[in-house]
Amino acid sequence: GTTEGWLVVASLDSSCDVASHAFRCPSYRPVQSISWIDDDNVVVFYARGSVIWFRMENFPLPLHIMTLGTPGIPLSFAYDYKQSFYIGDSRGNLAYFDIGQSERNEITPTSVLKAHAKEHVTAVTVMQSGIIVSVGNDGCMHQSKVANNGQLQRLVSIPVPATTGLKHIWNVTQSSGQEDVILGGFYGNDYVVMDNINGYEFVRIPTGGRQKRQDFHIGFSNGCSHAMAICTGQKDGSNIIEFHSSHSFDETSMLPIPRHQMINTTYNIGHSYHAETINDVAWVKKCGGEPTYLLSGSNDCSVKLMEFRNGTFASAKELPPHESCVRAVCTSSHP
Repeated sequence: GTTEGWLVVASLDSSCDVASHAFRCPSYRPVQSISWIDDDNVVVFYARGSVIWFRMENFPLPLHIMTLGTPGIPLSFAYDYKQSFYIGDSRGNLAYFDIGQSERNEITPTSVLKAHAKEHVTAVTVMQSGIIVSVGNDGCMHQSKVANNGQLQRLVSIPVPATTGLKHIWNVTQSSGQEDVILGGFYGNDYVVMDNINGYEFVRIPTGGRQKRQDFHIGFSNGCSHAMAICTGQKDGSNIIEFHSSHSFDETSMLPIPRHQMINTTYNIGHSYHAETINDVAWVKKCGGEPTYLLSGSNDCSVKLMEFRNGTFASAKELPPHESCVRAVCTSSHP
């Protein structure tokens, strides 16, 4: 996408007869960003407050032209694969479009909700229950829903402590059918992927700051394989691409997953037993047929003993609290 509104489609297939072609909607420019819905549909964000959904056939066909009507720049979207389309902008607004009820190409929002103060709405997703979850640079995860009157209704806003900005959302389903929300955001200059509700951290990567151009992908269904590319400018005007990946990164595990597909994962077999970061854990050595125990110490000044039974952890005993955080724990088989 260019500042003049041109969109250039290039083929990576060397056997393709046409290497690339360009098109544009003359009244819409400049292009802010582009995102694919699937192999045949692409969404284009324009800096002047419009979003166009193109179907990529023999010639790109504009299906829906959505105008925000807010002073913000469109940044993120979610589509429930039915008739609801949600767009987040740079001024904290979340706009709802009922594209199934509109017979016109050009449509305006059915409802607009101020979800994230005046901060960027960086990601939006729709849960199976119909709850809309959004995150932004205000460091909060916001939940809302479409009420019976067609208006967006605010449900709850959950702050994520110590974050300097949230950027991604993934909704995953456990083997039990429970649906969880995984967040990606910045703690200072570190990019972190976490389950904020259960207190589980997947990945932490030093990036040098959220202002750098970067891209991240993670696959929860295959051992949390991940990859991140960071563009760093040099003094001589050149750029360096820093690439971070998990040890299990390969082409198979990193194939893109359709947005509407729920990702199955069993990453967490327990529950949240500490209120803050767990600094150290130690297994208690088994004697004969005794059960397996795990000792843990945390920044919440507590030490807990948990029994591992039937594939999950159960609290066995909470030891007397300490006056400050617990940095390390260990066990001994001495009687």
